[in-house]
Amino acid sequence: MYRFLLHFVVLWLLVLSCQTDFRDLSPFGERGVYAVIEMPAGTNSVYKFDQNTGGIAPVMDGERQKTIDFLPFPANFGFVPGTQQILDGDDTQHPLRILVLGSNLKTGTVVETHLIGLLRIRESGKDADFLISVPLGREGGKIIDFRDFLLNHDAAKQLLEEWFVYHQGLPDTQILGWDDEKAAMQLLRSFVITAENQ
Repeated sequence: MYRFLLHFVVLWLLVLSCQTDFRDLSPFGERGVYAVIEMPAGTNSVYKFDQNTGGIAPVMDGERQKTIDFLPFPANFGFVPGTQQILDGDDTQHPLRILVLGSNLKTGTVVETHLIGLLRIRESGKDADFLISVPLGREGGKIIDFRDFLLNHDAAKQLLEEWFVYHQGLPDTQILGWDDEKAAMQLLRSFVITAENQ
């Protein structure tokens, strides 16, 4: 058993040493906002950005990787590099969360996206914001803005709400509301790391 754990740790150290340091990335690309993917759409496995190493590693639950015992992630979950926020009820700093709608993208993928909205939730008594986006280019070009999302993709909106409410078992999550792409960009800009707040 210890031999297996040792091999696992060595393997992950090798993987992390070859990874991009996501702390060095800017939040903004030429035409949109960068997202770094932690959990691909369709997976149940949980990964997390590590502020100390700048890489992404599996979240462990004892000796096993943590999974969600519900429907898999309905979108690509990740973060915007170069951002920093203190979550409600938590003293540690985290990058701003972002969901990328569309085909699954591998863990560690950096994709330039177009913001289409903002979802606000309360989970276990803590408030959290999630930027909603689509990849730039052909893959995500079908959703133009928040109005288009509401009018033509309401089923996707409802699916996201249902997933957030029930993914932890008994509902302890509330949907606080949605906002448009302008509010999403305003929120993003308020959490961009600058020389003054490093």
